[in-house]
Amino acid sequence: MSWVDRVKIWRHTLSQRMLPPPVVFHHVPKCGGTSIGRALRLRYLLSQATVDTQATFQMAEVMHPDGSFAERWTHAMRFRESMLIYLMLRQVRCISAHVAFSENAHRQFHASYAFVTLLRDPVERFVSHYFHARRPDDYFSTDMSLEAFLDTPAAAHLGRRYVEYFAGPFHLPASDEASEIERAKNNLDKFSVVGFLDDLADFRQRMHETLGLRLRIGHENQRHADQRDTRIEPALMARIEALCAPDIAIYQHARAQFHKASGAPA
Repeated sequence: MSWVDRVKIWRHTLSQRMLPPPVVFHHVPKCGGTSIGRALRLRYLLSQATVDTQATFQMAEVMHPDGSFAERWTHAMRFRESMLIYLMLRQVRCISAHVAFSENAHRQFHASYAFVTLLRDPVERFVSHYFHARRPDDYFSTDMSLEAFLDTPAAAHLGRRYVEYFAGPFHLPASDEASEIERAKNNLDKFSVVGFLDDLADFRQRMHETLGLRLRIGHENQRHADQRDTRIEPALMARIEALCAPDIAIYQHARAQFHKASGAPA
């Protein structure tokens, strides 16, 4: 046995003894998950990984140069699912990534991995993502006014991110939205912890009670705080709410199932 193999065995043994239970953090964009992911990866420093979001979409562009945005996005998300299962087979203890819930991964690993996510009010999440997309490095990267943006396929896409991340199997556009909403609700019920951005104290408490984890959650993305006028016209807000209707239904279900105002210390 080489010294490299011995080091690998030593590291794996040390990880098994010292680290908390294996966990997958499903990081939905613009839900405050950057700070959670960083806190988790620091806690699991000896055995942690993520999936490079931008690289997966660039991969889809290279592999499918003539594909539509929806087709490329589907390929990117399916590739991320493959990466998730690969990392779980490698017994990586903490996986934190923009990856959709995988029925295949859950079926194979539900006994050994805890599945965790953090959600945000869908309308707030939509508005935050739109203003983030005004930056040139965002994959939507739009300079449209909010009113014009709401008529685009990208806006419809942003309005159903919880469907996209939790309905499984992944595909765009929706084929049967009502059944996808129900699947997303049922899949969220399989999670060990579902937290909410407006009550991180409750999320920290549940992570400790369920996984024995004490997380120090910072504010990783404050430097990218939304540069927006929050006084959106009522007519535009009504259109945003209509676009987000599928996600609102899923969010309300998750809130009823998982949220309990904690009053826990910060």
